[in-house]
Amino acid sequence: MSKEASGTWRINVAAIIRDAAGHILLGRKSLRSRYLHFPQGGVKQGESLQQAVLREIHEEVGIPPESCTILAEFPGLRYTYRKKNKKSKFWLGQQQTYFLISVPGCTPAVNCSASSEFCAALWQSQEQFSIEQIVPFKRTAVARAMAHFFPSESPSPPPVDSLTPQSLYLFRPGGSNAHSLSGAVPLFAGGKDEARLHLSSLPLLRPSSRLRLLVILVGLESTGLRKAIRSIACHTAEPASLHVCAAWERYELCPRATYPLQGELAVLSTGEHARLLREALRADDEDQSERAQQITSLEESLQSQGVNLLKIALQVSEKTQLRRLSEKDKKTPLLPWVRQQRIFHNFLCATSSTAHPWYLIPTEHGWYRDYLIVSLIRHFLATGND
Repeated sequence: MSKEASGTWRINVAAIIRDAAGHILLGRKSLRSRYLHFPQGGVKQGESLQQAVLREIHEEVGIPPESCTILAEFPGLRYTYRKKNKKSKFWLGQQQTYFLISVPGCTPAVNCSASSEFCAALWQSQEQFSIEQIVPFKRTAVARAMAHFFPSESPSPPPVDSLTPQSLYLFRPGGSNAHSLSGAVPLFAGGKDEARLHLSSLPLLRPSSRLRLLVILVGLESTGLRKAIRSIACHTAEPASLHVCAAWERYELCPRATYPLQGELAVLSTGEHARLLREALRADDEDQSERAQQITSLEESLQSQGVNLLKIALQVSEKTQLRRLSEKDKKTPLLPWVRQQRIFHNFLCATSSTAHPWYLIPTEHGWYRDYLIVSLIRHFLATGND
């Protein structure tokens, strides 16, 4: 990709290649080096992440793209460059998406003769692999990727926060939600273009035939609920499998009709959660415990019927809210900012549970909000409500 301004992260892809017998492929940069590396490289302008990783594999170890099957991916891993690295003049380090790649056969032939990165490559069993083989500044990222792809086969990764939407933006009652409250963009230091590249490279949302996923969306004024819903619709593979309810009249007519059937994804921005928040804001009421019990019972009932819940709350700053209201020719919010925040926080605490937590998403940047929401839904479609 083209050089970015100093202080950002270079978009990078890396491949953990596995053969039919479970061996993994590592490369050696020089015969004098004792460290091994996974194939990796930067993303060129106009490439998707998948195209980039297949190109890097071909260039570095000689395995053609048609022999590679992408099984899974793990984004948001970073390491900083050492000062002597020439690239440190342009970037802080690499922001990586790791891919798990399958190739046919047992220890198939590789060819590093045309590689500018490796002088040789070797296959290892996972029992032989050790994180000590990896150059020290990459170990945290590699350990997290290995633990993600092979959780029962890998040692515990170093104690570091994973840069994923589900870990960064999980609402913790009584804890810190600094990422959501600050409006920072920790996943994409490169900004809008980088986020759009990642979002466009993600597979479209496609519910499995047995999964029933209900996405609950709530937010204060001017958090972009309707725009978030449009983004979900744009990234859904089968429009017929997506059901959206953003109108109170439709929900009031038949609440059950807004819940998903098997193989469906439903998005609900009305409903009991939104009703409780709306009424608490209108009444300027901080005590929501009694109604919250009813919502807990509703969630348990839906879960017993096989419906998975993903609860997403949209957060906005005072400055952004006032600017957006002004653009709509509405000068003042419903309540003063401090009161809104207190009621919103109490609502999240009262309606959050271990089984059904909230994800608190910042909306300062629409492109970042959309990436986080689509990524969360995609994660839940792949794993269910874990």
